[in-house]
Amino acid sequence: MEDITLKIEKMKCQGCVEAMRTALEALDPKCIVSADVPGKLLNVRLSTLVPEASILSSLESIGYHANLVKK
Repeated sequence: MEDITLKIEKMKCQGCVEAMRTALEALDPKCIVSADVPGKLLNVRLSTLVPEASILSSLESIGYHANLVKK
């Protein structure tokens, strides 16, 4: 398991979180996604190794620019 935290400035609501969850589940169907919407932080627990670039690209493709906060 790998935990990462991403800063997502455009995240404004649970709808945003669900859109990102769907995109990330396409990379890792068993990932667990939680969010601090007011803090604009997305926490992702991966069950398999997924390259950081793939995660960022997946979110970017649906309109959410993400910055890695911590791994």
